[in-house]
Amino acid sequence: MELFSFERLRIDTFVVEQGHQYHDLDDHDLEARHVFLIDGPDNRTLAYARIFREKDHVTFGRVATSLAVRGKGYGSMLMDAVLTSCAEHWPNLDILINAQVQVIGFYEKQGFEAFGDIFSIEHTPHRHMLLKAAERK
Repeated sequence: MELFSFERLRIDTFVVEQGHQYHDLDDHDLEARHVFLIDGPDNRTLAYARIFREKDHVTFGRVATSLAVRGKGYGSMLMDAVLTSCAEHWPNLDILINAQVQVIGFYEKQGFEAFGDIFSIEHTPHRHMLLKAAERK
């Protein structure tokens, strides 16, 4: 049930809403820690992210908040859970992400710093962002 719920949110967000044409499930899903907030009565995922280690750092992605609850604080709650999970499982590793340009400000509030040039993933502009392990809240 959980897999269906969070995969539905990922497809609704990235494939339907943003128009990306790619296989949403990939090999990272097999190794990732999946963090999500589910609405009890409906068993509907309200916010979701996956976290995994890549070489010498941790990354997370497929960050999505249901259109029905955007602007109500679920993204911040999700980021609290993501950063807590990173601290518990990879306390000494930096977090490096590829952030969609339109949400850079959201990640900056979490302590991330953008760097490098804008680049495209699935025709969507992104920037690298870094949160050093020593600077986590």
